Amino acid sequence: MVLSLRILIVLLLLPLLSLATQQWTDGACGNCICSRKRGNYEMEYVVNCTGKDIKSLPDNLPRNIHRLDLSFNSLGSSSLKNLELYGNDLMSLSLASNNVTIINTDILSSLRHLEELDLTGNVLDYIDDRLFFALNLRKLSGISAKMFHRSAFWKLVSLEDLSVIFEQKMIDENIFKNLQVFHLDVTFRYAKEIPISLFHFGTNTLTRLTIDGPLLSSLPNGIFDGLTVLKTLTIRGGNIRWLSNSLFYRPSATSMPLHLNKISIIGVKSIPRDLFKGQLSLKFTTLKNIEDIPPLDLPVQLDNLDMSGSNVFRVSPDVFMKLTNLRELNLSNSSLTSLESESFIGLSSLSDLDLSRNKIVTLPEKIFEACRYTLDF
Repeated sequence: MVLSLRILIVLLLLPLLSLATQQWTDGACGNCICSRKRGNYEMEYVVNCTGKDIKSLPDNLPRNIHRLDLSFNSLGSSSLKNLELYGNDLMSLSLASNNVTIINTDILSSLRHLEELDLTGNVLDYIDDRLFFALNLRKLSGISAKMFHRSAFWKLVSLEDLSVIFEQKMIDENIFKNLQVFHLDVTFRYAKEIPISLFHFGTNTLTRLTIDGPLLSSLPNGIFDGLTVLKTLTIRGGNIRWLSNSLFYRPSATSMPLHLNKISIIGVKSIPRDLFKGQLSLKFTTLKNIEDIPPLDLPVQLDNLDMSGSNVFRVSPDVFMKLTNLRELNLSNSSLTSLESESFIGLSSLSDLDLSRNKIVTLPEKIFEACRYTLDF
């Protein structure tokens, strides 16, 4: 009788012991690390399982997780079923750098409070609008697929930040229809051209845009038309032969991106002298690894200029003459062999200058005369 009673007590305690393993404690959570941090409105519970060589989702974690990091593991598509266990609280999920090719729609729809999803480093087979239909995501990072249906993002009307990688060669001009994102980072892995109206959805919202296209041959004139609130623009394209001098400004256009604060152009073969015409708010400009870079007509209010890796060859006196507000200038590895005594005339605010990795043998005696009071030698 006593033995039977002991067995009964043990059996009754087993569910409680199992529940105890799922209670919240800071520190180790199996192979993962559990911690708490103060969020915007309440205490957030965070689980970090990154780089643990996990092949299946742990089932012994607390249920009330707000942020779950599963990046840099070996999770496959069939390993995600247990994500449904965290549907009541999970707000942020990282599956970056795993082996996910398919995500079951039912699994994502169960995560009804999810706001941030990171899929960087995974390539899904196919994505259409059913994958995200039940979500109110604010940030979607590193979403990549062999094929996106034209309506893949149409239901993500709450999205603010999107990073997407297109593996397909042809991009539908309406794929970003309905989006209200502020930040858009797009990589075109194999596309050689993109539609002229692709970014026109962002007329009243898009403030930061990054275009990365290793095989793009050009950007269509008019692709930035209407983007009047755009502040930051990055263009990377090792195969882009040239950029039109009316890419950012045309007198005949009624609305152009004339309030850019930062422009970065990397790897383009050639740019025109007057590319930055009309840019009265431009403060930061990066022109890296450009083969043919002429003496530019740069905005007088420029604060920072990086021309490293570009073929500058020569700095004539008129190049920087009007840039009296320029504080930082990077001309490293820019094929310079010599400088003139008046190369930096006008740079009366310059405090940081990089001339490294060039083949300059000697410097003229008074080359730094204009910036002798500001340059940090």
